[in-house]
Amino acid sequence: NDYDPVALIVEDDVSTEFVPYWKKTLAELMNDPELPKDWEILQLAYIFVASYNFTSKYQPWKLEDDIIGCTAYLIRYSAAKHFLKNIDKLNILNNYYNKR
Repeated sequence: NDYDPVALIVEDDVSTEFVPYWKKTLAELMNDPELPKDWEILQLAYIFVASYNFTSKYQPWKLEDDIIGCTAYLIRYSAAKHFLKNIDKLNILNNYYNKR
């Protein structure tokens, strides 16, 4: 079975006021032919800690990129399971703040 459910995760103060101005629906975004077929988490909004120059429409996230924020993202069920199973090993927040 190749079906892998996807969840939309948003911050508690999200507003849908600007949805009519989106260029694509979430379904269209998830089916975009330019999106890597093996994507696991798709960050829909971000906060820049430092200036950043995007080189492509979609690109892998790296801790050292200084793009942070959990405003909105899509996550596949398989990725969420992996993340929760390994949350102690990943130690994302400590790694981020300790590198400063």
